[in-house]
Amino acid sequence: MIEDNPPPTYPYSTRLFNKNLSLKVRIIWSLVFISIYAILLNIPLIGLASIGYIDFFSTLRSSFASHRGSLAELGVFPIILATIFVQLLVRTKALKLNLSNEEDKDVYRKAILYFSIFFGCLLSLFYPFLGFYGENLGTEVYLLLISQLLISQLIIILMVDLFQRGYGIGSGVGSFVFLGFSFNIFDGLFSLSPEPSGGFAWFRGVILRLFQVIFSNDPNAKFKSVLYSKGLAPDLVMFFMTIICLCIVILVSSIKIELEEENHEKIKYLFESSYLPILQTGAVLFIIQNIIILSGLFSFIAPPLNYNLIAALPLDMFVFFVLTVFLCGMFSSLGNKIRIDDQKESEQISITISWLGGFFIGVLTAITSFLVPLGTSFALVSSVFII
Repeated sequence: MIEDNPPPTYPYSTRLFNKNLSLKVRIIWSLVFISIYAILLNIPLIGLASIGYIDFFSTLRSSFASHRGSLAELGVFPIILATIFVQLLVRTKALKLNLSNEEDKDVYRKAILYFSIFFGCLLSLFYPFLGFYGENLGTEVYLLLISQLLISQLIIILMVDLFQRGYGIGSGVGSFVFLGFSFNIFDGLFSLSPEPSGGFAWFRGVILRLFQVIFSNDPNAKFKSVLYSKGLAPDLVMFFMTIICLCIVILVSSIKIELEEENHEKIKYLFESSYLPILQTGAVLFIIQNIIILSGLFSFIAPPLNYNLIAALPLDMFVFFVLTVFLCGMFSSLGNKIRIDDQKESEQISITISWLGGFFIGVLTAITSFLVPLGTSFALVSSVFII
């Protein structure tokens, strides 16, 4: 991305850098925030019994750096919801802001902060009572879960805000999403969690499973179980698909369009809308999937967990593809429109390119979803643009 490109509309798009902090200090603060988030990802909620069922939302949780049953259960989900809500308010003129004005940018940032806190509190209350952790847990358990979710969510929102105020480098949301993706990749490769299959006690991590095949004399330890897993455990096919997906995303992310503006050419990258539309799309799909389940219907509008699911639910996968492409294009265009007040021809072209960029990001994300990479496609594509 070249320096003269307009910055993408990230959550908390106003950069209130603390100029008194040196680069070294900001790096230290970034590492502190990331370490705290990593701890939250790995500490289970107290009072919650072991989750023994399949997490069908795991492929969408990567969009907001969430880990099932941990203190980071909500991840940056409330912040992404707040960003969508405030962008819609600005776009519909319910909140009249001119984002070319520094004071209005500060109002925009504060609005996202306050709505993030609101949605964080709301979701902390709703998650236990909507049955996310089971039924009839008891009043004490409900209160314990709510307090943990609430406190951890406020910590996450505070860290993201401090990132934006200049106590960190880059975006807090982007850093945490990339951390979640890295965590999922490491877990898929080296997890020691047991994954019994075919009469053999496999490890979940595909690299460790490969060593089990090489060094084990057990006849049940067969290479085909590592090459392709019929269940939900990671396998070598997913590992190679992850590498292929990374190469594809890195290649297409460099596509650029040259515009002639005021007698000189200006380079615009087709995908300069960046990762936020992907995260917003994942958040909306997560809401849709929850509404479907709470309605008692069976439908899977999310990235597939494995290749068998693609063959079993082709209509659901088609709906997922269409929604992903549409939502990415819509959010990319929305984020660009709220930054433009004077609708000049060149700016209209910029909006069109932004929409096309979002459209192709949606296609790219959906297609890589069907390849079922480790860490899920939403986090993979987002992480490439974050870097």
